[in-house]
Amino acid sequence: MSNDPQHESILDRAKAWLERRRRVNQLMSDFESFSAFERTAALQELGLTEDDLPRLCAGHMSSGYLDRMLEANGVAAGSLRKEDPELWSALERNCAMCQDWRQCQHDLAAHQHLDAAPAYCVNKDEIEEIRPVNA
Repeated sequence: MSNDPQHESILDRAKAWLERRRRVNQLMSDFESFSAFERTAALQELGLTEDDLPRLCAGHMSSGYLDRMLEANGVAAGSLRKEDPELWSALERNCAMCQDWRQCQHDLAAHQHLDAAPAYCVNKDEIEEIRPVNA
């Protein structure tokens, strides 16, 4: 085995990907074990369709994109999570369902859009609403 940091980084990413896949498969299996009535009720409560579920379970939240986007826009993610759990859940769900997560990942890594949430962000309006005036 090599001590090359790049080699280890690739292995770490592969392990993380496999762990996420395992977690998604477990979530889907758990959900499928519900009765049809329980599945329908849960989906209605969440405002989702059955087609949304795999994407939600596979959501790219593990890297903390939402936390990072909020912090980049002057919103304390930890405080928001505690003070408004309903809003936090909605933001988290939106973020998990986002199709532009790769662009978000790239922009956050490059420290982009510190002035405002980008136009592609599914939570742009909510972030602008809760963003401190002086941020």
